[in-house]
Amino acid sequence: MTAKDDDAGLLDLCRTLQEPTLIYCSSPARVRYVAKLLVENKIGTGVAAAAEMADWVAAEYDPAWIFGTALRQGIGLHHGRVPRSLSQLVVRLFNDELLPFLICTSTLIEGVNTKAKNVIILDNKVAKKKFDYFTFNNIRGRSGRMFEHFIGRVYIFHDPPHAELPFVDFPWFTQNAKTPEGLLIQLEKGDLTPQSEARLRPFLTQGILDVDVLRRNVGVDPAAQLRLAQTILAKPQAYSRELNWSGMPTYDQLKVVCTLIWDFLVVQKSMRAGVASGSQLTFKINQLRSIQNVRALIQNEMSRTTDPDEAVENVLEFLRYWATFHFPRHLMALDAIQRSIFTKQKLPAGDYSVFASQVENLFIDPAIIGLDEYGVPLQIGQRIQSYLNPHGDLDVALSRLRALNVDGVPLTPFENRVLKIAQADL
Repeated sequence: MTAKDDDAGLLDLCRTLQEPTLIYCSSPARVRYVAKLLVENKIGTGVAAAAEMADWVAAEYDPAWIFGTALRQGIGLHHGRVPRSLSQLVVRLFNDELLPFLICTSTLIEGVNTKAKNVIILDNKVAKKKFDYFTFNNIRGRSGRMFEHFIGRVYIFHDPPHAELPFVDFPWFTQNAKTPEGLLIQLEKGDLTPQSEARLRPFLTQGILDVDVLRRNVGVDPAAQLRLAQTILAKPQAYSRELNWSGMPTYDQLKVVCTLIWDFLVVQKSMRAGVASGSQLTFKINQLRSIQNVRALIQNEMSRTTDPDEAVENVLEFLRYWATFHFPRHLMALDAIQRSIFTKQKLPAGDYSVFASQVENLFIDPAIIGLDEYGVPLQIGQRIQSYLNPHGDLDVALSRLRALNVDGVPLTPFENRVLKIAQADL
């Protein structure tokens, strides 16, 4: 079947379905494509609750973002670039049978229960890789739910994978040639095979970096750490002047660390989450600390693309991939490396812990960031921050949220409802 055949077949099928229907796609881009296809062909039925959420999404992100546009037509989207709190709200609407369709990637398949009567497996891949029989069964198993829909229907657009015995590789056990050295270096000597010991010997006997530093930087390639250390050691005085900062770096200091991170610690140098160089990483991290507002970041991104979906999801992916994970992790790896080198050289060293923490929490109180996991979107969390005053303590934030008189807070009806849902779930 061609892509056009798939599109036509999907539209014909969706027109016949009345019960809650889950549509599996391989990637966020495919989710957007399918959502636009259904919207343009007037598939789905809008309800007031979804429209209320769509209005809020339009105001806080962008009016043209397909996530909100699809909601108005009774279609929910669920993938890794959507904030967790919004994903939770969409699943709730779907389970309450207020959204007839929910288009998702594998992010919904793992550990999230839905009340789907029908599952349409439109793609046979996860990202660009064909899924295996185990994943296929996991997706298929989303159809029907005990005490909800005793019989589910599964519609497949491709031949299913062949049944096979599951193979689970434990790299620390098999220790083959593909086992990363960064994993092997975490193992005790007695747990290493002779071949693994031989692979690790150059790292354990080198005199450039303490082995404890290599081990402390979990998940960072030891060879890359050594190459970075050698670069700093080639000009220790110069690098000490550039890396000797704490608290908030200047733009030039930030550019130095971002360049080192990109050149040595980032494995894939291709464009990822809107970043393709150390200079771009510098610009975006600096922009984040200057503009601590998602809507403003999206508006800035719109100057670089005419596609609202791309602008919104570029920003959301940057925040998720770089700001809250990879950049802080790499920055603290660099922190440990420069400390080890400059201490031995009796030169001043930097301390990046405060800045790493600030970036990881998007320069916002970490307790407010944590509320996203409990169904409270970041923007709503910021609006009630003065009522919670958690000062970084998530337990305090949750306790005060539980006791909060939501009706006494100036919020939109949607925001009011979201907080009451979060309170009921606490």
